[in-house]
Amino acid sequence: MNRRSVLASLGTALGVGTAGCSLLDTPDEFRLAFVRVFNGSVTAVSGTVRVHSDDDVVYTGQFEDLPSFQDVGDEPRENRFAGLPNAKVFDSTWPDESGVFEVSYRLSDQASWQRAAVETVDAPLVAFDLSVLGGGMNAVSINHRLLEFQSEDAVQRLLGTNETEDATERP
Repeated sequence: MNRRSVLASLGTALGVGTAGCSLLDTPDEFRLAFVRVFNGSVTAVSGTVRVHSDDDVVYTGQFEDLPSFQDVGDEPRENRFAGLPNAKVFDSTWPDESGVFEVSYRLSDQASWQRAAVETVDAPLVAFDLSVLGGGMNAVSINHRLLEFQSEDAVQRLLGTNETEDATERP
């Protein structure tokens, strides 16, 4: 057997040997700190947020007539993250232990639910930040991002002040 044949067969063996490993991976467990809905669209919005754990709905929350960013004005606020009139924060109403959480959401005028899931996280605490965007000439949609925290203190600093450097954002 020549060297190329040996290398080719080793490469194939490694590929076949690890082919099923990614199917066996399970999502990482974490504690869900909060879910925030921010209305960055040009119209007031209403909708529903659901928190899922192990495919069970463990929390359902609604936001009604969340004002648009244009209706809020630019008056100074102590907390520019959680204290905005066009933001709604849902927290501490689902199980407080680590698990695999997903969030589904929809606006009142939408028929289908969107789902935000997490496969891997690098922190013990996670939050979902949902942003409603568009309106006017564009369709209204929701984008989501994941915020990761190393401690409960970091979560509380973000929810209670303007400090955001403790959160790691992931799309």
